[in-house]
Amino acid sequence: LSGCHPESRLIHETPKSTPLHDEQHVAHSSSIQVPGNRKDHPCPTAQKEVRKGPQERLSDEIMAFVAPRRQSERTLKMKMNLRAALLEVIQRTFKGSHLHIIGSTINGFGEDKSDVDMCLLLESHE
Repeated sequence: LSGCHPESRLIHETPKSTPLHDEQHVAHSSSIQVPGNRKDHPCPTAQKEVRKGPQERLSDEIMAFVAPRRQSERTLKMKMNLRAALLEVIQRTFKGSHLHIIGSTINGFGEDKSDVDMCLLLESHE
């Protein structure tokens, strides 16, 4: 391939079994901007190896674990409906109160079998 940078090479995805401490853990540079991997590069297939740091590798491992377990849209809607029903009952006695869903249901780590955490705020009528 004439015009390609001599250090350019194709890299392959690291298998899921790679431990977090593996110093060879790399990502495809197509998702990361690096010099020499632009559309105007004379060799568009050229990719440079990009090493991920420990925090990035840990984030990848966490997301790989969480993604297939993430709560369904149906479960989220049921939790939201529960919140609305509870708030309706609470507001009969405590006007101006607020009920917020917090925790894993909202932050993306909730599963279908997870509980739902809520925070009730009552207004003072003194």
